Amino acid sequence: MKGMHLRAALVLAAALIVTGCASGYGNYSSATPLASSSMADNTVYQLAALYPPGRTTFAMQQPTDDAFGASLVQRLRARGYAVEEFTKDGQSQNATPIGYVLNTVAPNLYQVTTYVRGISLTRGFVVATDGKAYPAGPWTREE
Repeated sequence: MKGMHLRAALVLAAALIVTGCASGYGNYSSATPLASSSMADNTVYQLAALYPPGRTTFAMQQPTDDAFGASLVQRLRARGYAVEEFTKDGQSQNATPIGYVLNTVAPNLYQVTTYVRGISLTRGFVVATDGKAYPAGPWTREE
């Protein structure tokens, strides 16, 4: 069991290193809606620690028609954020741009990266037997 955790940690570390190689926003994972929802909950909790709800308007930089994106927008609004949906015409000048990438790192191991005004926040998640995704490590921040 210890070897499995070590292997998962090494795979996650390698994925974190190559995060900058992602060519575009999107959900490239096989995460279930339940796992996506729990990752979105955790992501919004982290965003709330950095960007004040009630004072921040986020502008989505991509369509949010996947399970993670839909959950993220719903959770942001429930937390008190104004969220502008993605449009090809662009968003208002006062909104804070936000995008995300969700990757499958290994079976039942996922990586969420959000991009907010040039700052990336990344965290790994592992899916437990209850179907929910739980943090596999701390949030990392890169400016």
